[in-house]
Amino acid sequence: MYKLQHISLLLIAIIIALSSCEKSETKEGVNPKITALSRKWRLTASVATYSYQAGSTDEYATMPNCEKDDYNEIKADGTYKIYSGVSKCSPTQTDVIDAGNWSLVDNDSKIKFQTNNSTNSITLELLAVSSTNYSTKLTQTFNFGIIYTTNTYTAIP
Repeated sequence: MYKLQHISLLLIAIIIALSSCEKSETKEGVNPKITALSRKWRLTASVATYSYQAGSTDEYATMPNCEKDDYNEIKADGTYKIYSGVSKCSPTQTDVIDAGNWSLVDNDSKIKFQTNNSTNSITLELLAVSSTNYSTKLTQTFNFGIIYTTNTYTAIP
């Protein structure tokens, strides 16, 4: 009887030990959106739609090549930088185009970028976020109507 009780206690201890060794997918207290966004990104699509006319415009197709190779780096510490790619739009263009702070706002449904160079900021609606891409929507209201610009970014190594 003593051996059976001893074995039962040993089995219970092993089960408890094994169940406490499970790995958590995310660290406690770490926002998974912040983890997914914290990397380097390149714009790969940009489409504008309008409240005042039908159809859409492929904004990415009309961008100059010197802007298509630019990329941004979003860091988990709440900072970001936008870098010029290899192709410069002017001979005096610096490698860092912009830098500042970013944060998730409105229950993580939007991302806000605050530049270091001025008091300007921009808040974008987050449409989708993963470790391989994310997309945003910018809504701009003018006296003639509203322009919605949807941008898609792809992670780069």
